[in-house]
Amino acid sequence: PLLKKEQFHCLKGNLEKTISIVAQTIGADMVMIGDNKEKHPIEEIFMSSDTKAIIREAHIPIVISKNKAYREYKTILIPTDLSQASSRVIQEIAHLFPDALLILLHLYSIPFEFRLGVYGFNENEIAQFKDESRRNAETQLKEFIHTLNLPAKQTLPIVRKDLLSSERFEENHKDLQADMVAIHTTGNISFFAFDLLEKSSTDVFIYKVH
Repeated sequence: PLLKKEQFHCLKGNLEKTISIVAQTIGADMVMIGDNKEKHPIEEIFMSSDTKAIIREAHIPIVISKNKAYREYKTILIPTDLSQASSRVIQEIAHLFPDALLILLHLYSIPFEFRLGVYGFNENEIAQFKDESRRNAETQLKEFIHTLNLPAKQTLPIVRKDLLSSERFEENHKDLQADMVAIHTTGNISFFAFDLLEKSSTDVFIYKVH
């Protein structure tokens, strides 16, 4: 689409506050910023600082583009902790990207997994306990999705036994081939958001729940 003169805004002032003010003034649904990978290491530090400041100041979702090429967001990966905050984020993403498939990823762990044998469980009991843990996680995700009131074709539930780690997240779930990863900055994913932003090679959508 062609951009018109009135769509350009050139202002002087504090970066993150100015962006936030302009976004509110024009009624923007989201802010999109780029992440230039071909920059000096010192510039990379400042860019990271600016990006975090913009996210903290913003009152609307932020999309950080990690790639120069235009990308249509056909699949969006959303790690969910099944919280109310996560529900709000998913519904907002469904509104902003109505044609995208939302991959809802719920990670679970097995309590004392590597010590069950020490506690007297036999192999069959351990296998049964692991199977029950997975079924419980699948049921919880299914019930959570039901509360979202979204069309069934718009969501793809995925349950995996894994820990939420920014170090391994992209490698462990690259098979899902998402065009973008979406996270929120409250709840269990809170401290995970900025680390993932720095390490991800995929575009990142960040929603700050107020």
